[in-house]
Amino acid sequence: MVTFRMIKNTVSKVWNVWQIVDEDGNKQAGLRLNGDQQALEYFLMGADGNLQTVTFPGLSVLFNTKWHKVMIGVERDQVTLYVDCQPVDLRPIKGKGPINTEGDTLIGRLDTDPDASVVFELQWMLIHCDPKRAQRESCNELPATEVQ
Repeated sequence: MVTFRMIKNTVSKVWNVWQIVDEDGNKQAGLRLNGDQQALEYFLMGADGNLQTVTFPGLSVLFNTKWHKVMIGVERDQVTLYVDCQPVDLRPIKGKGPINTEGDTLIGRLDTDPDASVVFELQWMLIHCDPKRAQRESCNELPATEVQ
C-alpha cells in the first residue's frame, strides 16, 4: 500500500515506487509506474527463477500530480489492484519463487537507472503480509474531491 503524488515530469517516466534488489542489483520484487504506457506493473520472482511481471494497463487516472492510494494484494495465484480504494482488476500469476532480500530495498528510482531518484511525494507506504488488507482500507488520507 502506498499513498503518493507525482511531481512535474515524473508522470511521464517509467519508475519503481518500491523494489527489492539482490546483492548484484537484480530485481526481486517491486511496483513500477509506467508513464509511457500509463500502466502499473507488479513484478516478482517466479518459481522458475525468472522475473514475472503483471501489468495493469489503462490507468490514466493515476498519471497526474494528484494524491493517489495504490494497493495490491498478492495471493498464491493472483494479484489484485486497488486505486483510490476502488478495485480495478485482478490478474493471474504463476508460482512465486524465493525473494533474495540480501540486497537493497529502493524507493522512488528510475527503472533504467536504479541510482537515479525520481521526484515524488510519499505520504506513507506499508508492506503487509495480509493480501486481503486492501479490502479493509479506507482512503481518508486522500483530499476530498469536488463533486461536479
